[in-house]
Amino acid sequence: MCSISLKLTPTEQNFAPFVGGSYAADNPAEALAKAYLCFNDRFIYTAGCDKEYRLNESGNINVPPGAADLFCNGPCFGETQLMLDCVEKLLSNFNFYNKATVNDIRKALNSGCSYTSQRGIYI
Repeated sequence: MCSISLKLTPTEQNFAPFVGGSYAADNPAEALAKAYLCFNDRFIYTAGCDKEYRLNESGNINVPPGAADLFCNGPCFGETQLMLDCVEKLLSNFNFYNKATVNDIRKALNSGCSYTSQRGIYI
């Protein structure tokens, strides 16, 4: 099982002075642009999650049928959680293109990686 570190990535560190208070509310376009940097942060995606399985701005979790074990038990699950942490720290009310929130994505990941009948279903 992957362990998740709560350390700030360099992307988050660069923008830490801008987060908190009302910066995101006062500068929504800039906060959004900075949150998008998390999707390709080379300090998050270090363990080898294939690009095709990475969560992107669309909000779709592109894990093919039968690849749940690879996604959930390999580096992808942990790296996806780190990417979500990065986005959430920079813009707490971030919405993906499909209108999903960070919390919606976390719920879908946890359900899709559970050992229930929902395993492999990331909705």
